[in-house]
Amino acid sequence: MSGTAPALVLTCACDPLCDEGIDYARRLEREGVRVTHLHFSDQIHGFVSMGKIIRAAGVAIDMMAAVLRKALWPPPAPE
Repeated sequence: MSGTAPALVLTCACDPLCDEGIDYARRLEREGVRVTHLHFSDQIHGFVSMGKIIRAAGVAIDMMAAVLRKALWPPPAPE
């Protein structure tokens, strides 16, 4: 996995894929890949698409946007 692009991994506790997502984030990190892991301990699989019902969806989207913004638009290099 070394050389893989930086990753954003989102997991939630009430998801059958949670353990695999956590393992994936840890493996990336162990192999030197820059990874941001966001974990929502009180959410279900697919909650991000339920913004009209689940308030945490908006929080997750804002957090993911901040991570992506930082990755895509880094601050200017110092002179």
